[in-house]
Amino acid sequence: MKPEVLGGIYRVSKTNADSIPPIKLSKPLADGSHLIPELIGATAAQREAAARQLVQHGDSAIPALVKVMTESKHPDSARPRGERIACVWVLSRMPGEAARAAVRRGLKAMDAEIRTAAARSIALWRDKGATDSLIPLLADDNLQTRRAAAEALGRIGEKRAVVTLLATETAGDRFLDHSVAYALFEIGDAASLADASAGPGKVAREMLATSATIKPAAAMKPIPVEAALPGPDALTLSRQRARLEELLAVNHQGDPERGKKIFLDTKSACTTCHAQGENGGNLGPDLTKIGAIRTAQYLLEAIVYPSSSFVRSYEPTIVKSKTTSALGIIIGVTPEEVVVRSAPGVETRIPRADVLSFQPAATSLMPQGYDGILTPAQLADLIAYLASSK
Repeated sequence: MKPEVLGGIYRVSKTNADSIPPIKLSKPLADGSHLIPELIGATAAQREAAARQLVQHGDSAIPALVKVMTESKHPDSARPRGERIACVWVLSRMPGEAARAAVRRGLKAMDAEIRTAAARSIALWRDKGATDSLIPLLADDNLQTRRAAAEALGRIGEKRAVVTLLATETAGDRFLDHSVAYALFEIGDAASLADASAGPGKVAREMLATSATIKPAAAMKPIPVEAALPGPDALTLSRQRARLEELLAVNHQGDPERGKKIFLDTKSACTTCHAQGENGGNLGPDLTKIGAIRTAQYLLEAIVYPSSSFVRSYEPTIVKSKTTSALGIIIGVTPEEVVVRSAPGVETRIPRADVLSFQPAATSLMPQGYDGILTPAQLADLIAYLASSK
């Protein structure tokens, strides 16, 4: 039986995966410099372990990180570029003024990628102390660096940058045009844009004028969620497990062609609620490629005991309102209403103001008892067909 965790990932495995070598770091040094080469290690786990340890070193590791980031006076340094850029991002993960000051030094690096990474780090921290160093980068030789500098200045929101942003040469680069326009919009100095008649300045002025006319959407008051109704007791679960094991014993004998006829038959009524391709209903999950993501055992349990687990977005919920209660799948929640789908083609719309609470239900909308409607052999055929749907 699967754990009762909605949307939880309970097993992930990859077949024929290479084993990950153990992380071996160099001889420990007080400043953490032995960890820096590991920032471009062979595996993601190795790189992350080195970055975390450097962050844990705190301010004591900053000089070593800055040395690597800035030691090159030429882009073609023997020090790998990836290692130098990685130092910028490790500094970005460190709080405090010392780390912010260290990143600012990257704005003066010879390598444009270092300057760009530093500008993006500054944008994340909204570091106002970097404003004077960012403004000259709006005329940088590298367009990517110019974009990063404009975006950082916009996030910082410093009005001193407006004049230079308006004068920035975008060289016809649409991305840079957008970065400059959005930076001006974020800064929001409408008075400085009053005379802008072309380019990013005009775009920003129009954006500000439009935003001033938009009324903020009414805040939606959260709808309380009650405790979920209890599921089956231990005795019931034990009986279900025994029944599944009994049915699994003949499951390997199924025939997909016979299973397709059962799936389309009105007796099983599968297509009333489930779609395959362009045909079928929408009350239950789409089964077009179900065989690619679900095992035969999962499919059997879902058919025989549909309440054992629920697919995300198809959880049955009791919507309680001032006048009634509706059991179904919530397909829409807006400031005006809550829409509940309770049967094929049946939707109930409840005014949001009347909704009192949501309560997760324990019983699926799909009826239980298919092992009584279909014989074990027919169940095996149906599952063989669904498993082949990839």
